[in-house]
Amino acid sequence: MIDLLPNYLFHKDGFLHQLILLHNKFKSIPENIFHQIPKITKIDCSYNPLEICDMTLIGEGFRRLSRLHFLSLAGPGSPHAANCTLPATFLSPFSKVHTLDLSESFILQRNGAMLRELVNVSEIKLNKLEPYKSCPSQAAYLLKNIPASIRTLTMERWKTNQPLTEDCYLNASTLMPLRGSRLCGLSFRYSDKILGDRLTAEVFEGIPLVNLDLTYCRFLTIDYEALDEFNRLTYLSLEGNQMGPRSFKLFKTAKSGGKLNNIVLKSIG
Repeated sequence: MIDLLPNYLFHKDGFLHQLILLHNKFKSIPENIFHQIPKITKIDCSYNPLEICDMTLIGEGFRRLSRLHFLSLAGPGSPHAANCTLPATFLSPFSKVHTLDLSESFILQRNGAMLRELVNVSEIKLNKLEPYKSCPSQAAYLLKNIPASIRTLTMERWKTNQPLTEDCYLNASTLMPLRGSRLCGLSFRYSDKILGDRLTAEVFEGIPLVNLDLTYCRFLTIDYEALDEFNRLTYLSLEGNQMGPRSFKLFKTAKSGGKLNNIVLKSIG
């Protein structure tokens, strides 16, 4: 494992395209490293004890990486990261990245509005966050700030050990900011009860989804009218939702009337 990134680490690697550094022990990224990797397209710094508070000092370094398409800062960072107050512009240096992974990170905990800085990002991964510190949930708060450029959004494995009340669930109102957006892929995979017990027709109304993954979201019933929204999908997973055998008949109808050619109904009885 790497404890420290030396300043000279990549000084002869000017043609480097991908840098995978996940699961090491370094706390910071020397600023002059960015001069050494001008052609980099992918950086993965997941699950390092990064001192997030100090990363504002290297923001301009990331901004200079004009070819960077993928960046992962997933993981909780250092033990002090949860207490860090970041400026609203913290994410702006990453606005040219196509895919940004902030899963299990404290970066958005106090200021989800900084997502608005990501004006050119097309895919955001916000998996394994803490969704239910208060209600309405953090999930609803983050959705309110999702930039219009987003094409794919994953909010997977959001779990809680406390009982949920109805105002914690995502619903048509909390998903309204996504209506009229460019969002075509959405995954709530393994996010227990994030949509409540019942999937209704209006929840995804007006969202131009093509791929929808609701695996093990743990809802119990689905409204027949919801199939009107599913007719635009090419992929749908409802695996692990205990809706009963009646659902097979419903989705046979949906498949015959729309574009749906990949559907997962495993373990729904």
